Amino acid sequence: MVTMRFMQNFVTDGATKARISYSAGVCYRGTFVPGTPRETAKAVTLYAKGYEDGNALGLLFPAGYVNNTDSMTDYFERGRVTFFEDSPFYAVALARAEANEVARLARREGVVVRRLAKREKANEIARLGGAR
Repeated sequence: MVTMRFMQNFVTDGATKARISYSAGVCYRGTFVPGTPRETAKAVTLYAKGYEDGNALGLLFPAGYVNNTDSMTDYFERGRVTFFEDSPFYAVALARAEANEVARLARREGVVVRRLAKREKANEIARLGGAR
């Protein structure tokens, strides 16, 4: 059995590597039929970051790979795979997506703290400079 490794910015089986980004949330499930309600379910979607990565993602997950582009210059979508709750990869992909989100928020918080400190320092210098 092939073991998939879900890393921060890529997924691999040891031989093939695809750079990806994660998105966790609720997705529509099944095919759209006009006039009927659509079923939604919790899911994790892996988006390929480049065209070569889309090809690699298709090799790693051939059953679930989707690419709705009609030309090579369509830069909106390079391919994706969606794992619903009944997928064996769902729990691992969800854990990685949540870990990535926590890391992103921590980086963002650090940027905000640094900006505030810089602004306070500039205000202090301006205050002291104006008092001379």
